[in-house]
Amino acid sequence: PRDSRESCRNEREVIVLKAYEDMKALAGERGGSVIIYFDNPGGDKGTGASVVAEEAKELLEKNKEIEYILVCFGDVPTIPAEELKRAVIAHLKGGKKFTLISSRKEDPFNYGRIVRYPRTALEIGAKTEEAVNSPQQQLTEKVRRGELVMVELPEVDTSLYGQWAKYLFLEGKEYRSLEGEIALYHPRRKCLADGVISLTKEEIEKRRVRLKEKETILWDPRSGDFCDVKEQGDIGKTSGERREKDSLKVEGIDYPLSTGYLHSLKERNTGLVVMNREVLLKTIRDIDLGNLTCGKTGSGDKDVYALERHGDGEYYLPEIGKELIKKGERIELHSLGEGMGEGYDFRTDTREGAILENEQFIDKLRQRNVEVKPGTRFWLGREFDYRNIGSGVTFQGQIVLQGDIRIGSGAFLKDTEIWNYSYREYDSEERKRMIRESRRGLDFLNIGENCQIEESLIVNLNIDKEAKIKYCEIVGVDVREKEEMENKRVKIGGNGEILRIPRDPRPRIPSFAHLERLESEELKMLEHVYADSIRPGSEICADRTIKEYLKVLAGIVEEFGGAKSFCKKYIKELKTKTLEEIPGLEKFADLDFYLGANIVFNGMVGLEGKVYIDGWATIYNSLVKESRIGRNARISCSLVEKSSIESTPRAIAIVDNQVIKRGQATFLKEDIRTKCSTDAGMTHLRGAAWSRPEG
Repeated sequence: PRDSRESCRNEREVIVLKAYEDMKALAGERGGSVIIYFDNPGGDKGTGASVVAEEAKELLEKNKEIEYILVCFGDVPTIPAEELKRAVIAHLKGGKKFTLISSRKEDPFNYGRIVRYPRTALEIGAKTEEAVNSPQQQLTEKVRRGELVMVELPEVDTSLYGQWAKYLFLEGKEYRSLEGEIALYHPRRKCLADGVISLTKEEIEKRRVRLKEKETILWDPRSGDFCDVKEQGDIGKTSGERREKDSLKVEGIDYPLSTGYLHSLKERNTGLVVMNREVLLKTIRDIDLGNLTCGKTGSGDKDVYALERHGDGEYYLPEIGKELIKKGERIELHSLGEGMGEGYDFRTDTREGAILENEQFIDKLRQRNVEVKPGTRFWLGREFDYRNIGSGVTFQGQIVLQGDIRIGSGAFLKDTEIWNYSYREYDSEERKRMIRESRRGLDFLNIGENCQIEESLIVNLNIDKEAKIKYCEIVGVDVREKEEMENKRVKIGGNGEILRIPRDPRPRIPSFAHLERLESEELKMLEHVYADSIRPGSEICADRTIKEYLKVLAGIVEEFGGAKSFCKKYIKELKTKTLEEIPGLEKFADLDFYLGANIVFNGMVGLEGKVYIDGWATIYNSLVKESRIGRNARISCSLVEKSSIESTPRAIAIVDNQVIKRGQATFLKEDIRTKCSTDAGMTHLRGAAWSRPEG
């Protein structure tokens, strides 16, 4: 990052600097026990690069008492501390040098797969005195209990491929949840036509092997052992690529695995590992830093673990496990609990993760006898402690809880915003500092028992018994006991004066009855391809043409191997709206549709007609038709039709509860009223002023 904001050359560098400043602030809360380093010589990237960095080895040399290292990826923040402790304990009990932490995902399409040695049943025979706790005996017991479903395939020619090849296995839990025909992929493609067979549950039950009391299975002793990690590009990103590859060599397996089989694996690489001190100290980069191919340029010492540098310049951490395998070591595998280890590669993952965390938070509240109405969403800030919420509180709507929170007795608030100081977002930092320092000395709000708060945002409060909180916006101002406020905005001005300003009543949301709701796969295109954010609980609607376009786009992106690969090739065509140049989208040549990056959609939002929205806008409960909305614009509870709204950080456009139509527009902001008529049917808003477009 740059040294200061003034030295940043573009907006991206400002974002990087801000992220670095935030990291340092978080690290400072740990009392100096967190050390940040970055940007290794040679421009190495990826978590593997941070492990092979000289800074990491220097830390270990200075701290001799460190025996084990847990490495976590920044894009998997949903793993509880208790689960990480279990992973470390599994590493210690396993007695291996390296533990790879995996998770199961129904569709691991965008992630590397963990490749274990296939469960290989050599024959079914009489029970032996084999140790009960041996891995092979445990597999047999799983088959006996139905945790593994063993399917016999008479179609396989065992004289060619061996007795093992006629048995395939399904996870019992997944098998029970599947419906219709089930595809079983064979590790060795040539054993079956196209390497796969589709069977109904009835057909599987007829082929299912059920062990008799005195029978056992003789397994290949390598069954279930870690062999390799295969990335998406290795397997084939599209179905066509996978058919062309046919099969794929995997370290530690003496027969080729089919790419279809690998693509059906549910266990994915999370990137998290636990390793012994000696492993990290002996892990080095590829010998030739200038080599950008996936192969190594030479062989290192037998005690050294060399990471490959891939074509994208990255080092992938799980490959240390592959290096250990090559040197004759065995590594431990630890699988996370169900639903854990979700990666945050896309904003869809972030939204789904936020919904999951909301559900977990709501469960905690309900255990404390706190009522949470259906549809309630929480945004939790730093320093908030849910244990400060007393029993009998009711939450409803969109609630932000931040800081150390207190509410006193008897107040009633509705349609209320309360702030402890007030300034414009585009004020200079010096002016903001002066305003903050001149506020009253209180950083909390006192509101008492039996209060009712509606349509507001809660910040810096402790919530007492019997409070009812609904859509609240309150930051750091005292509210007197038994004070009733409705439709008010309460702030402290720059001179410390308390301001109670009338607030517009909650506006009516535009009608979306003529539009169609976007479904999950269509919403993903807004998040994956256009890099926009959809707040949890929001509903996005669009006209039939836009909806059909997003649906077709989803199919093309999936066939292409994911949004990252698709955008890398076609981002220019999306930006220039030349959709006819993208194979499969020729029918949408006349569609004038584009969404800039980092738009936030919240509440009910409608998209209709020739929609072009520039990046960084926030759109809440509004209908947008044929409009261009500039950066930092905030559109709330409004109908925006055939209009262009432009803004800069020093001239922020805010459209709140407005109807902007062709030929006539009205804007009200901080007692400034202006009207404007245009012949061209386009209205420009710059700051708080309306003007005709030049030309």
